[in-house]
Amino acid sequence: MEKLQALKMTVKDDHLFIKVGGFSQKNPVGWKSPLIVMKKK
Repeated sequence: MEKLQALKMTVKDDHLFIKVGGFSQKNPVGWKSPLIVMKKK
């Protein structure tokens, strides 16, 4: 299982945007952190 760190969290309207990252030597040059988006019910 890969461990990720929350790098930045932003709330906009009813959405929470979480920029996550797992920094490793295995990631290629130019690798970008994934973005997780959650919507409030």
